[in-house]
Amino acid sequence: MIKLTALQQSLLAQSVVRSFYTIKIEAPSTTLKMSTFYREFTLSTGDTYTPNCPLVEVQPPQISSSVDREQFSISLADPAFESGLLAEAGLIGSKIEIRIVFLDISNDLPYSDINESLIVYKGQIDAVSYKIDNAEIGSVLYTISCASPMAKLDMAKPYYTSKTFIRENVLSTDSSFDQIYQGSGSVRLKWGKL
Repeated sequence: MIKLTALQQSLLAQSVVRSFYTIKIEAPSTTLKMSTFYREFTLSTGDTYTPNCPLVEVQPPQISSSVDREQFSISLADPAFESGLLAEAGLIGSKIEIRIVFLDISNDLPYSDINESLIVYKGQIDAVSYKIDNAEIGSVLYTISCASPMAKLDMAKPYYTSKTFIRENVLSTDSSFDQIYQGSGSVRLKWGKL
């Protein structure tokens, strides 16, 4: 459950709520910090965000079932294909954090305290792609798909062990792997995702 601060509650109760997005991507070679605010902005953590991020769309996962597997994605305008080089440098698997920062209506200045912002998404980048529209005006969108909230449940990694591995390396009194081998053949246990 999300707990809102007193300031957030008062801001959200107003008829007009002014805010902007910040996007932080920790790529292997660099860390990108962008915002949709019109000028440079620094959060209380010391992170400085560059202005005028070309953010076009934010698509949160749609609730379609009790175990939702749809992805969170954002789209950036990229007519010069500048983000392609970043993707080639290994963007997939990088950490990404997207926040909403509120503006003070009286002076149009952002609340820089990180505790007064809301996390929209925090996780890893799952895929990147370009969408090119060849219509009359045309557009180029660079879409970053983030791992879904259930992505870790989809992950299947083989776990190799032996009958005595757990006893010898983890816990000497653990007997969970004692029945791995029965007779002369191995037994396939139904445990986790198959």
